This record gives sequence, structure tokens and C-alpha cells, in this order.
Amino acid sequence: MTNKKLEELTAQALIKLQEHVCDIESLNQWKKQMFYLINEIGEQKLSSAVPMNQRDSSLDPVDWSSARFVAHQMLNSSMNYIQHVRDRPVWQSMPNDVRAAIEDECLPENGQSLSAVCNDVLSYVLPYGRGSVHPRFWGWASGEGTLDGILADMVAATMNMNACAYTNSAAFVERTVIEWMRQIFGFPKGTSGGLLQRCQM
Repeated sequence: MTNKKLEELTAQALIKLQEHVCDIESLNQWKKQMFYLINEIGEQKLSSAVPMNQRDSSLDPVDWSSARFVAHQMLNSSMNYIQHVRDRPVWQSMPNDVRAAIEDECLPENGQSLSAVCNDVLSYVLPYGRGSVHPRFWGWASGEGTLDGILADMVAATMNMNACAYTNSAAFVERTVIEWMRQIFGFPKGTSGGLLQRCQM
């Protein structure tokens, strides 16, 4: 199964190598597709080289350098999404073939590589949001996506902790921010609160 997948990916890469590019945009698209294929080939070769009974049971990536590449690709795609938001319509309808690709997806019998999952997200999910990130989205009040938010969510997911009453950095940051809000709005000393999603207090 793995060898067949590896052969398919290698054939796709060989075909891709023969493609012509005519401008910077097509070159960047070609590079993105080639990087994806190379990363997939690398993961397949690594997984076929390591026997199942010798693999680490950890949830850590098998290949950290490949995982780092995918993470950088997702960060760059997220930043491009924010940077060029004004170049896109506020909202665009999801094409029928994209919707069918999501709704008709069968329960997978085997796992997929991180790069394959991320590639699907970039192709089928990211372009078809509800539009609330756009500056001209005036339907209702909703926080816009920002670069600060991307980085903050990345750090929050990395640390994966809540701000319960423990001696950790998140608890101290929360208490400090609440104290700032108390001062800004003129609440009396001793006022307490908590930060929730979307920064409600």
C-alpha cells in the first residue's frame, strides 16, 4: 500500500518537473505544489523504512524538519490570507465540487500525513469562510482576524493551559489584564473577573 502511494507521488513529481511556468505567480504555485509532493514523498519513504513495531508511540512528528516546513507553510498562508484580504470579495460561495469533496468524504481507514491534511485545509476550508475577517463585512459585530490573533492563538495552542488559580504565567497575565480593564473603565478596587473567548469579561 505504502509502496504504491510512493510510486504515485513520485510519478506526480516527475510530471510536475516538466511543467512550464510563465510568470512569478505560476512559479510560486509550482513551487508550492512541488514542496508538497517532496514532503509527501519524504514522509512515505520514512514510514516505509521504519518497522511498525519500532515506531515511537508518541504523538510527536516522525520528522521534525518536515513538520516545521508544513508549519511555516501554514503560517505563511495565514499571513497571506490577512495581508491580501482586501483583494478578495467579502464572501464567496463554496463551489459544488468543493462542498461535495467535504460532505462526501468517507470515514478514512488510514491516517493522512500532516502536509496532506493542511493542503486540504488550504484548498477546501480557508477560501470559503463566512467573511467576517473582511474589513467590509458589516453583517454583525464580529472580531476580525488579525496577525496578532494568529500569533496569539499559535502561542496559546503551544502552551495548552488554562488560567486557573495556579502559579503560572497565564494566570498572572489574566489578572494583570483584568486590572488594566478595571482601571480603564473606572471600576472600584477589588473588582474581579475573568477573560473568556473573544475577550469578554
